[in-house]
Amino acid sequence: MTDKRIVDPVEILRILDRSSTRVSLSYIAKHFGVSTQGIHKHMKRLFEKGFVIKDERGRYILTEKGKAYLEHS
Repeated sequence: MTDKRIVDPVEILRILDRSSTRVSLSYIAKHFGVSTQGIHKHMKRLFEKGFVIKDERGRYILTEKGKAYLEHS
């Protein structure tokens, strides 16, 4: 199954920024109404750019670099 809904990576960063806790892939997927597979590729790119990190439980955290990017977007 391919998710056809638009997922905005900047909105993913905003979700992480607003969260007071670490955020799961399923939480982000529910926000956009897509599968976790549909979000995973975006999270991988954000991780590769250094905007997010993943903890040992698979939850995501916004990095300082990610916060700086948000300030300029």
